[in-house]
Amino acid sequence: MVMSLLSANQPEEDQRTYVFRTQSQEIKERGGNQTSGIDFFITQERIIFLDTQPVLSPSILDHLINNDRKLPPEYNLPHTYVEMQSLQIAAFLFTVCHVVIVVQDWFTDLSLYRFLQTAEMVKPSTPSPSHESSSSSGSDEGTEYYPHIVFLQNKAKRENFCPRNLKQMQLVIDKIMMHSHLKYKGTLSMLDCNIFPGLPPSYLDTEVNLFLLPFMDTDADDALPRASKEP
Repeated sequence: MVMSLLSANQPEEDQRTYVFRTQSQEIKERGGNQTSGIDFFITQERIIFLDTQPVLSPSILDHLINNDRKLPPEYNLPHTYVEMQSLQIAAFLFTVCHVVIVVQDWFTDLSLYRFLQTAEMVKPSTPSPSHESSSSSGSDEGTEYYPHIVFLQNKAKRENFCPRNLKQMQLVIDKIMMHSHLKYKGTLSMLDCNIFPGLPPSYLDTEVNLFLLPFMDTDADDALPRASKEP
């Protein structure tokens, strides 16, 4: 749903018309995933959006086991195959994307950050542009490409928007990602989006690319509250 809203659709539209299909009720009831592999959509502005299956997903592992799917000969265990498939997808995204959005429904899973760091290590090297290979003086040799990464917390609850909790979440991500080459700072700012109008930009010592999305249902108890001026 997030990728559909970013690329082509509006929240008030019928979800059945979204460019990236959302989970049907049947899939939700059996805990399955809608996207398998990688889907893509190209906008009129020639922006390419990629939507992937969930990484390290128990639903994919369950489907693999219960449907007696044959594993490639190099894998002996289903969970090893699922982990390697997830790493291949993440490494591919780190290679071809300008921005990678990591969506999670709670804060936070440390194994996800370990997974991201592993995918960063196995990312293929950036090839040198062919038109520069013969004329380059060597100053750009060894330059490696890394995308911007944005952490999107979906289904955020009321307490997640408390400024004190927001600051703690920022600090946690900054500490975990401090040795990463992924560009996890400077892409977006929640303080610049007028979500917290009472907070000065200096409230966060260092702001990582973290964005919180509440439930879409405005009548839900966890809908986005009014901005607080709590220090």
